[in-house]
Amino acid sequence: MTNDDDSIDIIPGIQYHSKIHVDYLSHDWKNENVWISWKVMTKQKKIFDNGIRLENASWRVWAKQKYLKTLNPKELNW
Repeated sequence: MTNDDDSIDIIPGIQYHSKIHVDYLSHDWKNENVWISWKVMTKQKKIFDNGIRLENASWRVWAKQKYLKTLNPKELNW
């Protein structure tokens, strides 16, 4: 869990307090959370270094989750 010192101002005037710290590589992301991240990056891309790249990467992750089914490697019969 985090404390109040972890608040960030992603959108001017709106404080967001992170609820947990996440291992982003193993976290089971919900489609809605990825979409919200993309939406924030779309509005804030100019204030971040490489913001346009982050916007594109978040869109790609969202599209992959939404449209591409993930297969278990055993199903591929390699």
